[in-house]
Amino acid sequence: MRRWKLLVALAGLAVLVAAGVVALWPRPERITRENFDRIKVGMSRAEVYAILGPPGDYSSGPVEFDGRQEFLRGIDLDANEPVDCGNPALARWWSDTGSAWVEFDPSDRARPREFTRHLGRLEQSSLDALLWRAKRQWRKWFPQ
Repeated sequence: MRRWKLLVALAGLAVLVAAGVVALWPRPERITRENFDRIKVGMSRAEVYAILGPPGDYSSGPVEFDGRQEFLRGIDLDANEPVDCGNPALARWWSDTGSAWVEFDPSDRARPREFTRHLGRLEQSSLDALLWRAKRQWRKWFPQ
């Protein structure tokens, strides 16, 4: 009986370690200037999503950037994170290396707007990084 419990505990630990490795495995960066330049006027929404993925925040922490353009589009510079710009035709992608904006017309055809290169992630302690992620998850689960 004791051996059985040990095997179950080890199997559970192995599953947790495997899930952690998959979750933390680095993924290739999709929000790049090169990928943004591949988007042409008239592309369908599905074609744009195939290049950049679905719109959203792909950053792994607060980023450093020249926020003039983002400020015009509805970014809260003090919070250093994207907020909803209120325009359903305007899709936004945000990552550690840059942010991309693509507008879609009523027939769901793309009009690339702009790409802003981020200067990189802000340096922060492990505790600050953990708190940043927890706060971000909280906002996803309980939007204001």
